Amino acid sequence: MEKLYRRSGDEHKFLISHSVDNIPVSFTDINDWLAAKHLFPDYIAEPPLDFHDGYTICDLEFSVTHFIQQQVDFIILRDKLSSLVPKDNTEVISSFMIANADLVKQYTPGNQKILNSLVGKFLKENKGYVPQEVKTKIENILNEK
Repeated sequence: MEKLYRRSGDEHKFLISHSVDNIPVSFTDINDWLAAKHLFPDYIAEPPLDFHDGYTICDLEFSVTHFIQQQVDFIILRDKLSSLVPKDNTEVISSFMIANADLVKQYTPGNQKILNSLVGKFLKENKGYVPQEVKTKIENILNEK
């Protein structure tokens, strides 16, 4: 079974993601992580690399109930759990390309500078997308024109 991608500093964090190809959301609080697992039961979840029984865990039923009743919106906004939901990025990228027509007009096949500028700008404005997928889609759109 493949492991989730861990960025530097994620060794001590709890992770969850819909795919091993996506950058996971990380948690330092085990109870928030358990609640996220409850909200997204089909997703891949991993404990920290140094996980042991010393972590303080509330009763799961209490933790989930408390989480759902008082913190769902806050946690989703705080940790951007909405980025865990797989996205069909075609429409979003197409709209982005229209809004950035000036950069698109400067592109010629093989012009990595403009391609990288578009990808970087897109990723800065839109969190939670896989960079390589975005680059491929943008390149395909540019080469079709």
